[in-house]
Amino acid sequence: MPGSLGHEETDAKTFAEWGIDYLKYDNCYHVGSKPTVRYPVMTRALMKARRPSSSPCGGGKYGNSWRTTGDIADTWESVVSRADLNERWECARPGAWNGMCISA
Repeated sequence: MPGSLGHEETDAKTFAEWGIDYLKYDNCYHVGSKPTVRYPVMTRALMKARRPSSSPCGGGKYGNSWRTTGDIADTWESVVSRADLNERWECARPGAWNGMCISA
């Protein structure tokens, strides 16, 4: 489903009204648009909505978290393997997080 794609300002405003402090804006249903185009649109919408602590996934200048693994399944082996994979990423720091992903 398209989610926020094309509705970033409306969604950012709604999230702000709800008091949401963090948004993980992922890469699902991107219909071929590039993250370097898509993520800044949501970042600007969140800033305009006065929720600067919220940022889309994307790392660096596009957000404050980024996907570092594939989806985590509902098994202990999957969780442990993703934790091991995540350990090698040294880019996490205060205000920037590695984001292991959980499957729906």
